[in-house]
Amino acid sequence: MSSSSELRIRVARPSDLVVLAGARPLTRQHGRAFFLQFGGEAWTMTLDGLPIGAAGFWPADGFREAWLMLSPAFRRKSVLPAAVRMVSAHLQTHFDAQVPTVAAVDLENRGGRAIASRLGFIDAGDHPLYPGAAMFVLVRTG
Repeated sequence: MSSSSELRIRVARPSDLVVLAGARPLTRQHGRAFFLQFGGEAWTMTLDGLPIGAAGFWPADGFREAWLMLSPAFRRKSVLPAAVRMVSAHLQTHFDAQVPTVAAVDLENRGGRAIASRLGFIDAGDHPLYPGAAMFVLVRTG
């Protein structure tokens, strides 16, 4: 990432989802759900003002589920380390020991498992709700 590039986190907007989805078909409901979930706990990572990733929480009974959507720009070697540090720090501002934050990562998704670990999640074994996925739980870091 060049020294002139600006990496930020801001509140998510429905239009971000369209940019991040690329060629995948989306509906108006996707955008509405993305923006309105759990009191607005969805955010977008931008590079020089353009969305490169999005994250948020889906509420559940006694826990919340984290989700992450990344564009190829987020995964560039020049961006990834700084972006992961930024997202990890942001996740820690939402850490709540009373309401665990979990994430499901496909067992075959080595990259997803590595990013989840770098974001402050620990592997808790097979996910009870999603066959073929591991359950990661956010822990307090630092």
